[in-house]
Amino acid sequence: MFSCCHAAASPETEEVFAPSLLEGYASSKASKEVQSGYAAPAAFGFKDRTPGIPHVVLSTKFREHWTEVSKQVKTELEKLGVTVYNPNVDNEMMYGKDEGDARWLRTFQDNLKQASKETKGFVLQIQQGANREKTHMQVAEQDMSMWLGVPRIAIYVLACNDLEYFQRTPDHFDSPYWTHVFEVAMEKAQAQWSTKMKEDLEMANELLEPLEGTELPMKDGLVHGKARSTYADGGIYVGDFEENLKHGRGKMTEPDGTSYDGQWVNDQRHGSGVIRGGNGHTYEGEWANNQQHGSGLHRFANGDSYEGEFAHDQRHGRGLYCYVNGDVDAQLAEESRPKDVGVRRLAGGGYQKLQNGAVVKEVTEKEAKQLVKENGLPSLW
Repeated sequence: MFSCCHAAASPETEEVFAPSLLEGYASSKASKEVQSGYAAPAAFGFKDRTPGIPHVVLSTKFREHWTEVSKQVKTELEKLGVTVYNPNVDNEMMYGKDEGDARWLRTFQDNLKQASKETKGFVLQIQQGANREKTHMQVAEQDMSMWLGVPRIAIYVLACNDLEYFQRTPDHFDSPYWTHVFEVAMEKAQAQWSTKMKEDLEMANELLEPLEGTELPMKDGLVHGKARSTYADGGIYVGDFEENLKHGRGKMTEPDGTSYDGQWVNDQRHGSGVIRGGNGHTYEGEWANNQQHGSGLHRFANGDSYEGEFAHDQRHGRGLYCYVNGDVDAQLAEESRPKDVGVRRLAGGGYQKLQNGAVVKEVTEKEAKQLVKENGLPSLW
């Protein structure tokens, strides 16, 4: 049985509420296949750079376990068709240990020049810890790249001091999540080349922090349990995680104030939940694969509301549309528009027969009840 709860705009004029801004967070970890027409060699020397291919310079700590991390990051970036300089290993490979150690700063600068306008590459800074820690050397590298006009993008890698984990898990970064993070880094860098260089670092992924104690709940190098995630654009999620994905119960709040509080499955809104938009719209009900799907109540900014069935973010099926003036429509909806026969109960008394949302004629209460029954409409009484 539906009940009328007031909430925003008439069926003919309302703007359909689809919380697309949150899609970025759900898709930020979505699995997608990456195809590239360029196959990078397993390792590049400084003199082997391919013209026209973006060149990425890693800015990382030198000691283990970050040497192993940087090696894995380089491998995955090269799969996306870019060339990569990793100071942790490439100096020695190109010049031998003694000369490589002696000229590391010069080699880093040479690679920054390669990442400048010649290839439109970028610096990828690898940060760690709850405070996104970076060394004094990384800060200096960051300044150097700024002087040369090279975009600076950063990724946050979970604080993990278990070197053996990275050594026994050489494919830690070979995952849909990290593939997407590296793609985001590349997109942000290219956007800067197309518009204007940013003075500050741009983050390509989120910062994960524990809700209780000082340690994140980890399993096999991934977050399992309750945590707080702060995204690159300022969005915040607090709730349950499974394998670094939002999974269970949690609340996602966007920078503009839009929020979703409810159930998540594999980083998507799925189950029951409430979304409150910064534009005054709210939806409370069932979700499937990140969409309003099932039974729900949508309150609009102007005071109207709709309670009934939804499919794929649209009003679809049986429902009651309640106007702020007190009129109520019993309707069948398709793609958020009334279709076929409907019945309107007027706030001042009386009933009207509707056809595709338009008034056909005045009817008696007895006739209205008959129309509701014959057309399978929700009850107005």
